[in-house]
Amino acid sequence: MKVGLRQVTKSLIGGRSKLIIMSSAINNKTMKDLIEGLASQYNNVPIYKVGSHEDISDYIGLSKKDETGKIKKRMKCAVISIDDFGEQTQGKRIIFSKLGRE
Repeated sequence: MKVGLRQVTKSLIGGRSKLIIMSSAINNKTMKDLIEGLASQYNNVPIYKVGSHEDISDYIGLSKKDETGKIKKRMKCAVISIDDFGEQTQGKRIIFSKLGRE
């Protein structure tokens, strides 16, 4: 998994990205267009958009939690790239079925 614009861009150009998760709250049009353009140019990588930067960091475990599991500090992340899903799992099938992929 790659986090942030720079790492995601390198992963897309290198042809390693399998899925992009991007915040729909990105207000920089150039950044949005860059990710979407590279995703369609290199292997037509699917993009899944989520609500906010904080949602992405919660999904991937960047947010810091206390002993009880409550979020102590919410980090922000605009975009991530999943390069390797590992084995074929039910979660992967669900994600790609929602995206209209195999």
